[in-house]
Amino acid sequence: MNWWGKIGLGSLGWAIGGPIGGLIGAAIGQVIDSEIDDNQNRERFGNNISEDEYSGILLSTVIILMAKMAKADGIVTQDEVNLVKNIMINELEFTGSSFDIAKKLFNESKNDSTDYEIYLQQFKDITTNNFELRKELLNILYRIAVSDGIFSNEEKTMLYNIAETLQILEQYNLLLNNNQNTTNLSDEYYEILGCKSKNASKTEIKNCYREKVKKYHPDTIAGKDLPDEVVKLIEKEFIKIQEAYDKLTG
Repeated sequence: MNWWGKIGLGSLGWAIGGPIGGLIGAAIGQVIDSEIDDNQNRERFGNNISEDEYSGILLSTVIILMAKMAKADGIVTQDEVNLVKNIMINELEFTGSSFDIAKKLFNESKNDSTDYEIYLQQFKDITTNNFELRKELLNILYRIAVSDGIFSNEEKTMLYNIAETLQILEQYNLLLNNNQNTTNLSDEYYEILGCKSKNASKTEIKNCYREKVKKYHPDTIAGKDLPDEVVKLIEKEFIKIQEAYDKLTG
């Protein structure tokens, strides 16, 4: 079931209260498939708030938390960006200008210095009686956290805090237990850099990285008159080397 419904756009801002208005200035409004209707929750943001505005706060907060999770380990990878795009289009059902605004909100939120817990508290306040939505949010954030193949300590801590705040620790444990076999690419990153030990220090990782760079850096192969196919393979390998180093030292 798609708990998020079909959405359009609504203009929000500081008038709705809470931290979200100042960040986005505009948010996702109009829910056609109105699965969410809780007057008690809406009163937390003022009796005059409309259903469209309530839905806009909810969905905008989801996008912001997706951005915060993607940036939790300090690096937003292309895998994470691709997954977020897929979620926006196929699950949140953004199209056209609504997708453009949602994408802009995601990009702005990655660089927003406000602590994610402020937005999380806002999400908690407007889903008081809807634990299914809370679980859906946790599922989405977990998928983003592991989409690049590494479930970092920063991501684990953030996801646990979210589950604890939303009072769904059982769902958190269920996610981890059901996905114990999720591929962890950290071992592959060590192999890419040629590190013999999976417990290598940052200094050792850096030395391995430097050795690899000597062989695969574009400047090294320039002027060697290599076939285009070989050059492309070397360039791809250099990208992998750079990603592995960033992941293991980030």
